[in-house]
Amino acid sequence: MSNAANKKRGYAQKHLLNVLALLILLVGAACLAYPTVSNWMLHQAQEQVTVQQTEAVEKADPQNLDAEFQNAQHYNDAVFAGRTVVTDPFDPSQPTTKSDDYLRILNIANDGVMGSIHIPKLALSFPLYHGTNEDELTHGVGHLVNTSLPIGGPSTHCVFAGHTGLPSVKIFDSLDKLSAGDIFIIEVLKEKRAYEIYDTEIVLPHETDSLTIQPDSDLVTLVTCTPYGVNDHRFLVHAKRCEMPTEQTEAVTETKTNTSPWMLDLEKPTLIAIGIFVVIIATATAAALIARRRRTRKDRHAQ
Repeated sequence: MSNAANKKRGYAQKHLLNVLALLILLVGAACLAYPTVSNWMLHQAQEQVTVQQTEAVEKADPQNLDAEFQNAQHYNDAVFAGRTVVTDPFDPSQPTTKSDDYLRILNIANDGVMGSIHIPKLALSFPLYHGTNEDELTHGVGHLVNTSLPIGGPSTHCVFAGHTGLPSVKIFDSLDKLSAGDIFIIEVLKEKRAYEIYDTEIVLPHETDSLTIQPDSDLVTLVTCTPYGVNDHRFLVHAKRCEMPTEQTEAVTETKTNTSPWMLDLEKPTLIAIGIFVVIIATATAAALIARRRRTRKDRHAQ
């Protein structure tokens, strides 16, 4: 075989190796970007759900909204009078059947959404779904059946659950960044109600005493799993009704319209990894260009 043919074959092999290396880098970059891109897409979908819910409530007949509120009050009265046992929202062994009466209440858009929650400190907003099945918890925050519906009022205790550690989206992953004095807002039937955090705790899944109704109190508790990747305990954020500060009302609007939650959720290791991939790809591309120029010069000299 001639020298020219050997060189041509060698160039072809090097080119193939460069292509394979680039493909490996692209696949790695895609795997790294998947959680971020998926999280962003789901947040966009969640925001659209919240917008649709708001529009449905705005278009609803005021008398129908009053009737919905009354139905929710009757439900809450029954929950308080029945002293229902509160169970772990993430326990698959617990019955998750939702009654038709429960599903009809606060379901204005007929999509299973009862309202939304806004957490200004974390720049997060989520739709609130009826129930805590996987269908609900993979799309947003779920309301724990047999706890009070989120319309406020004395002798109510509403419990919301959200996942931590999902590969496709971040929901309550940053819940541990909240502390006493922080505020979140529940929006239902055109009404925004503020709740101030007064305590956080880590408990075993069966330890649900702090989720029960306290007479005359208006409470909301947020629940997620902990520690990350193990999930054998529950992290609880307890809050009580408070006045709505003006700055918090403005923060809700800003959270819903101006922020990009997935960007705020990126941790330093992820940013560093993305930077490393960018540098590697840029370096590989530059090296390939330099090698091609050198080969071109050698071929010209050979001629």
